Amino acid sequence: MESSPDTQVVDMDRIQGLVDRFMRDPDDGARVSDLLLEAATLFEQEESKFRQSNADTFSSERKHHPIWEMLAALVRNEHFLGHVFSHFMQRRDAVLQAAAGRFLVSAGPGLSVLPTLQQSMFMELLTQDTMEERLFEMVANPSLPMIVWAEGLLAYALLDDHCADELVRKGLVPNFLRRLRGIVFEDASICEAPGAKSAPQQDDG
Repeated sequence: MESSPDTQVVDMDRIQGLVDRFMRDPDDGARVSDLLLEAATLFEQEESKFRQSNADTFSSERKHHPIWEMLAALVRNEHFLGHVFSHFMQRRDAVLQAAAGRFLVSAGPGLSVLPTLQQSMFMELLTQDTMEERLFEMVANPSLPMIVWAEGLLAYALLDDHCADELVRKGLVPNFLRRLRGIVFEDASICEAPGAKSAPQQDDG
C-alpha cells in the first residue's frame, strides 16, 4: 500500500523541520538528543509501514514511499550527518551518543536506493580511520545498546566493497561476530528459545 502524496509531504516536512532545528545549535546536547530520537522514531515508523507491503530492503519501490523524500532531506543538508557522526563518536555524553547511533541505524535501510547519500555521506564517514577505531571499541564494549548501533553501522559499511574488505582484513567483522555470539549465549531467554543450540563446551585439555 502506497502512502498518499499528502502523507509524504507531512513526513518530509517533519524531517526537514527537525534537521533545521538541529542545525540551529548542533552542540546543544540535551535538545539535540531529543530531536534525533524524534527523527529516529519517524524513520522507524515509516520503515515499518513500508515493510508491511514489501519486505525487500533493496526494493526500488522505496522511491514511491515517504522514506525516499525523508532521506532526500538529509542529502540537502550536507553538514547534518557530519554532526550526527561526531556525536556518535564522542564519549562525553552517553545519552547523545546513543541517540545519534539510533538515528543513523534507523535512517539507513533506504540507502541502497539513494546512492548519493550512501556513497558521499555515509560511506565517506564510515571509512574514516577514527570511525573504524570507534567501531572496534564498541564491539568490545559491554554496553549492549552501543554494540547494537555499532552492528547496524557495520552492516551499512559492508555495503561498500572496499570498506568491507578493510573491515574484514582488520578483524572487525570476526571480532563482532564473536562478541555477538557471546551476548546470545549469555542471554537465557535466547538460549532457551525453541530451536536454540547450546554453546559448545570448552575442552579442558
